[in-house]
Amino acid sequence: MWWWKKMKGRSRGIQPTRLSTRAQLLQLQMENEHLKAQLESGVKKEREERINEIFSKAQQAEVCFLVDCTASMARYIEEVKSKVMDIVNDVRKSYKQLDLRMAFIGYRDFGDENRLSILHLTKDIHAFRTFVSLQKATGGDDEAEDVFGGLDAVLQLEWEAPTRVLIQVADAPGHGKRFHPEGRRLWDQKDHALSKDGKDRHGLSAEALIPQIFKADLSYHFFHVNRTNTEKMIEEFNKICRPSGFAIVEVDLEGAPDSLKKSAVMTVTGCIAATAHILSREMPTVTTIADSVTDSHRFEKKIPNWKNIRQRTAFATWFQPPASVADVREGMELEKKSGIIQIKVAPLPFSEGHMRQAYHAACMRGVAASHGKLVAKTSRSHRINTVTAYEDQMEIQCVSQFLAEEFNTVLQKEKPGSPQVQFLQVYTVQAEGNAPYYANLEPFVEGNFEKFNNNAGYVSASHDALQAFSHWTYHATNGYLMVVDLQGVMVGKDYILSDPAINCRELVQRSPHLGNRFGSTNLGTRGMESFFTNHRCSSVCQALGLSPQVARR
Repeated sequence: MWWWKKMKGRSRGIQPTRLSTRAQLLQLQMENEHLKAQLESGVKKEREERINEIFSKAQQAEVCFLVDCTASMARYIEEVKSKVMDIVNDVRKSYKQLDLRMAFIGYRDFGDENRLSILHLTKDIHAFRTFVSLQKATGGDDEAEDVFGGLDAVLQLEWEAPTRVLIQVADAPGHGKRFHPEGRRLWDQKDHALSKDGKDRHGLSAEALIPQIFKADLSYHFFHVNRTNTEKMIEEFNKICRPSGFAIVEVDLEGAPDSLKKSAVMTVTGCIAATAHILSREMPTVTTIADSVTDSHRFEKKIPNWKNIRQRTAFATWFQPPASVADVREGMELEKKSGIIQIKVAPLPFSEGHMRQAYHAACMRGVAASHGKLVAKTSRSHRINTVTAYEDQMEIQCVSQFLAEEFNTVLQKEKPGSPQVQFLQVYTVQAEGNAPYYANLEPFVEGNFEKFNNNAGYVSASHDALQAFSHWTYHATNGYLMVVDLQGVMVGKDYILSDPAINCRELVQRSPHLGNRFGSTNLGTRGMESFFTNHRCSSVCQALGLSPQVARR
């Protein structure tokens, strides 16, 4: 029987272990959790490496100061020289890996001995400072200066870095009547006049130079020393570049040289953040790990005693609305305005949504001070806490407000006494501090906040004017976009709205340097079709000649 026992042992040795169904499920679950943990660990590490790579690349920056060096600009030349180290150090507070090259181009006028003074891009900040210290504020044959010569010199620099910033500081326009203030012409010598085709004596023209600035991927910022003198020139420059989908960012120094440093720091840090945001869109994304979200705060509904809140200096930007509905199209780029403001923000939020938290705020000085009570809205997601993300939302709300004004005009003509639709004015603020602080700033509105429709098809049937507005935006833009996710309060019979979304017919590809139009909220035709599936054609729609059939063409 020994052989039987031997075979029995062998038999037992090759028999699979029999586990209960529950035990097998538990074992599979443990293996699954182990594999998931390994995967998430690897994905997290890969994502962190990509994020580090993006921020490291974005911090390779080049900045050129293009400065009018005629007699009236002495204080500003001195400010660039004396504050350049402070500018670099303050940018490094936000971006520790900053790899910076700087250039300086001083321009004067045709008859001046040193018409152009050029220091090419260099990492030697001390050499930069020394060069600027040697510049003398002299010359200027007349009130207009050789702006074209300065811009041409900018294009001759060897730009290489991902982040490229041009900061022009001037108190006078270039030659040519079209660039001079409305209603008066600055003294411009006859032999300095432009030819009929807009060229100066060196064959340079705005039509040739301005598009090249943006083709070189330069972020062009104009610092107005005297806005009265230079505003018309930038307006004309923007007309040239607008068809290509670009715009010059304007900053008002308000005649105060000491605001140049703050404006320059905010400009450079904002451009680095914008580059990082753009690079992140170009790299493959990982969707298996959810975005990290900040911890929940406790809330404080009451407006604080502002005497006890620290005041911050902030760099505010806002958009000018489109000139016409026809301008709301592919490649559209709104003109941007900027300025220094003083704000106070409550330490605790009074409310929060899925994506953002809302804080009471006050503007002590600057463009937003006229609004009274304000709300500062900050992102809960670390991934979208960039100045570009906030400006994306600001742009969406600016376009929505413009379309609402057009809608109101049409509706009142066809159906007098109908409700008015209004979106709040929004600013993007970037405040000083050891860590970057970004927020959208808008007026505070009393009332019960309500969702009237969303960007996935929900429609509240009791607000015909709002549903007609969403419908009308599709019709007015020839199916290019639809403003949805309407939310806000009713004041009487009218609507005051905030935080809309825009569904585009498709993701519109612009320059790789600028990213996608409305990409963060786009649901494409799927979102539009969902709206029309749930939307009934109301009397307001009928008054405007709208129908679901028209909308689906």
